[in-house]
Amino acid sequence: MLIGLLDTAESTLKNMDNQHIIKIGATFLKTYLAKIEEMTGKGAINSQEAIVAKIFGQNAFNTWSTLFSDERSPFYGAELPPVKEDNFDGMIKAFSYFVVVELEEVFDISHHPFQDKLVKDTMSRIIADVQKKRIAEIVSVAIGGEDIGEYLDQCEKIITENRLNAKNLQEGLIEKYFFGIRIMFDDAEGNIVWKNTRPTIRKDVWELAVDINGKNTTSFIEVENMRSKNATNNLTSEEKQNLENWTSQMETGEMAQVQDLIDNCNITFQFAKTHSVYLKDWEKTKERMESNLKNGILPPGVSANLHRAIIDATDEVIQRKLKRVRDAFEKKFGESIYNYLGPDGKTKKLFGIFG
Repeated sequence: MLIGLLDTAESTLKNMDNQHIIKIGATFLKTYLAKIEEMTGKGAINSQEAIVAKIFGQNAFNTWSTLFSDERSPFYGAELPPVKEDNFDGMIKAFSYFVVVELEEVFDISHHPFQDKLVKDTMSRIIADVQKKRIAEIVSVAIGGEDIGEYLDQCEKIITENRLNAKNLQEGLIEKYFFGIRIMFDDAEGNIVWKNTRPTIRKDVWELAVDINGKNTTSFIEVENMRSKNATNNLTSEEKQNLENWTSQMETGEMAQVQDLIDNCNITFQFAKTHSVYLKDWEKTKERMESNLKNGILPPGVSANLHRAIIDATDEVIQRKLKRVRDAFEKKFGESIYNYLGPDGKTKKLFGIFG
């Protein structure tokens, strides 16, 4: 199906401008998503696998369409080299690359460039019961049989190299995204990337890369929010009331704990360590609750939907609690709490005092 689509576009490839690329990419994505739906309908993949495969496909298209349409990109309005007319495998390769790069980074949660705990937890929940290689197989079928699994090791090396060589997050992101465009145009020398980009606008390009990463991450958060909303909608009236009562009582207790910390702790290290303790305690509790839910071990009288809703509601309360601790620290001591915490919100070892 995709090969036929690409063949019909061959005559326009030599003189393709940015809008042509985006338009063909949109058609490509539409066909890809339709194939995912077809596989789901036949029972070849389950609903969770379908959701994840769709997100990665949409994010892959978002990446290259933004690189061709945003004024901050060096590709915007640039004279691009001709695409080889053999079988137009450039788009398939670029699509595959972007999907695989996101697969590697999202599934490697502990090294994901986003340090935000809530983002990591959200992504973890979405991919909890999905295997990386399985998603690669599904994407391969949906794009017409191109085996993207062969790119997994290559992309892992690229990601690792970016992390080691990048001076900051933005630089790593820009190299990651622009490498995909070089693949599309078979530009191994990297001539396209900086050909029309002056050093004075490099900051704009960095911001563009961060925006793309942020938008792609938002795709996961939106799906998770929708899942949580659906779980709440599936509750009975009594369960909704029980959830509301639970959340209200828990928030009152948690915030009272924070106020006690604010009123009585005047030592920076201890204050920061308390944030770490709160976070670690919740991580352990949440892990246990998620495991119980997965294995059908539920409290008496609590349905799976209510248990799911309780986990999500508790997580939201704890995140608000932790934010209040961070804000209070800065107000009380006049500096960021991250001077005493690692980027994950937990204490880092300082002269062996604590870890």
